[in-house]
Amino acid sequence: MERHKIDDLLQPESIAVVGASPDSRYSGNLIENLLEYGFEGTLYPVNPNRDRAFDRKCYDEVSDLPESPDLAIVSIPREYVVETVKQAAEQGIDAVLVITAGFSESDDRGKELEKELQTVAEENGIALSGPNTIGFANASDSVTASAICSREPREGSIALLSQSGALAFATFFDRARDKDVDFSKIIATGNETGLSMTEYIEYLAETRRPRS
Repeated sequence: MERHKIDDLLQPESIAVVGASPDSRYSGNLIENLLEYGFEGTLYPVNPNRDRAFDRKCYDEVSDLPESPDLAIVSIPREYVVETVKQAAEQGIDAVLVITAGFSESDDRGKELEKELQTVAEENGIALSGPNTIGFANASDSVTASAICSREPREGSIALLSQSGALAFATFFDRARDKDVDFSKIIATGNETGLSMTEYIEYLAETRRPRS
């Protein structure tokens, strides 16, 4: 069966993190969660200001990567996001998660940048999550691409979707775990410049796994 582009987003076997830095709350914690909570795929840190990060070679740009990863996670200043997503498209990357905030929720310049980002995603057929999102956790496949997931997700039978990352992880996830309720996936949709809530729901309905 042909992989869906949202498969590349939620079930990546290789990930590039643009803006990777142990000093960054968002990219640093996200990478630590990926590694600590079971991601076994290939991880590429991208940061022109570092030679190494997280015991791995650090690449200057997406275009320098030795392969096209399934997913690019972007956590850099908003001024550089559109160009980075263009590079990702040129490298054949089908899925991009944009953590960066400061877009339509912020000011007029942010609205302009978000329109540019939307155009790049649509013209290149990219499964774009965000921007202004805290990410996702896919417990079914051990991919926790979020900086604020406080505990390792355990696989449940339902998925949780929320525009707000704080509600998704800091409220619903934590309180549900305290009650021994678990989720198959937790997705914070952010500004929904690319993928909308409806598209996530349709995808999850199409790919749901039968209960054993």
